[in-house]
Amino acid sequence: MLETILTVVATAVLAAVLSSLLTAWLLRRGFETRIKPELERELDTRLRTAVDGLGDVIRERVRQGVLDAVKQLPAPNFIKEAQRTVTRTASDLVQEGLGSLLGVERRKREE
Repeated sequence: MLETILTVVATAVLAAVLSSLLTAWLLRRGFETRIKPELERELDTRLRTAVDGLGDVIRERVRQGVLDAVKQLPAPNFIKEAQRTVTRTASDLVQEGLGSLLGVERRKREE
């Protein structure tokens, strides 16, 4: 009688263990073939969206930083010097262009 009970209990335990292992294997296989690829696609999509958004934020902040730096430049001296440089360069270009057309020798610019 004791042998019969032990045989029934051992069979029940073995059946439970095998059923648990088979169920775990099936769930893992189902997860890897169906759910995991979907989760990876979703993660990839969200990560790309976040990176694109972060790129826009960085681009805007760099732009704002450059604008702030330009605003902090000493404007009157900077603008006057830029005007002088542009005027001098334009004048030199016109003089050299006309001089080459008329055959006049180039003269050295006086600073």
